[in-house]
Amino acid sequence: MGGSPVPLGSAVRGALWGVSLGDAYGMPMELWSREKIRSVFGHVEGLLPGHPENAISHGRLAGETTDDSAFTRLVCDLLIRDGDIDPMKFVSGVHDWLERGGEKNDLVLGPSTRKALEAIQNGLPPEEAGKTGRTDGAAMRIIPVGIVWNWASGGALVSAVHRASVATHNTNVAVSAAAAVAAAVSCAIRSGDLNAMVNAATIAADQAEIYGYKVSDARVSLQIERAVELLSKAKDEDSALTLLSARIGTGLPAEEAIPAAIGLCYYAKGDALTCARLCANAGGDTDTIGAMACGICGGLRGYASLPEKEIAQIRGVSGIDWDPVADALLKRLK
Repeated sequence: MGGSPVPLGSAVRGALWGVSLGDAYGMPMELWSREKIRSVFGHVEGLLPGHPENAISHGRLAGETTDDSAFTRLVCDLLIRDGDIDPMKFVSGVHDWLERGGEKNDLVLGPSTRKALEAIQNGLPPEEAGKTGRTDGAAMRIIPVGIVWNWASGGALVSAVHRASVATHNTNVAVSAAAAVAAAVSCAIRSGDLNAMVNAATIAADQAEIYGYKVSDARVSLQIERAVELLSKAKDEDSALTLLSARIGTGLPAEEAIPAAIGLCYYAKGDALTCARLCANAGGDTDTIGAMACGICGGLRGYASLPEKEIAQIRGVSGIDWDPVADALLKRLK
């Protein structure tokens, strides 16, 4: 499925707003199974509030976002200010975010990030603190790196991904997965081509395997290819989500969440609203998978392709305004 690029400003704006669209759609049912989601919500078709039974999302308003949007914004701010990601400045930014939100933010902090922050507080250097982080926490915040660095530059993008990941996720599988997402959105905003996006993601995933502590023999690139192939052959949405859950997985591990996100973006043909609904109904780490997948979709099709009603609601409830961030980030493109 080829395509043509939308204007770069629209693509960048679309990618950032796409993150929050997928984040807000997936927030209410985070870490629930597909069966649990169906029994409580039926088929998710819109933005919903956090559910009282969900330990992570309870008390959140419909349209409210989570750490996926917050950490994406933190990476944007560092790139806008410094042109790169200093690991300790990222850690400091996370601590500031926690202090501003108190217990509510602490509830949604991912397990790898939480463990690494504690290790750094106890004196461990960032490179060591992140040596067990193998979840999707690095990939969930990496879209701004993909916006700034051109996927075609090869090693430069992957090296930047490692710098942005090292403090919390310094493992081969987590860096490989984050590189896949960064390259996917980088290619998306610059080409508008769905097939090229998948190819860029798999190449970057392979290139990034040399980084970090080796904790897994899983090949993220092969999992991406499997996810895309499985979903391409699915006869309908229910079959697609069943296959994805059974054969790839939609949980926290990086080798599940990132292939799932790229596969769902492909299955949705780059349409962000369709993708947001798919991710919310898929089960597992719904908000993070949604943030990554819809960020890529927004980059492929641009801001005008995003649903006006939902974006307005997210803007109002979460207090997010990606527009000036997108303008500032455009000035940092490599």
